[in-house]
Amino acid sequence: MRKTDPRDEEIQEAFKGTNFGPMGESIEGQRKLVAAAMFTRVCDYGNGSTITRIVDELGMVSKKTGKLSIAALRWAYHEIMPRFL
Repeated sequence: MRKTDPRDEEIQEAFKGTNFGPMGESIEGQRKLVAAAMFTRVCDYGNGSTITRIVDELGMVSKKTGKLSIAALRWAYHEIMPRFL
């Protein structure tokens, strides 16, 4: 499980080879998609298999417990909340 925020290059690599999200999605949009998927997971709702694989590949989920790390949730919160402030 990762202890640092995912870098833009890591997010782009995780999305490589997928047709997930709007066509030509920017890195900012990809970050928002990952953050939203993490909050969906916390709320115990299901995500699609592609975004679930992307979140897992980024190391946001513990392989042992299957839960999101506090550091990952903190990152997701800061990604989503500025647009509401």
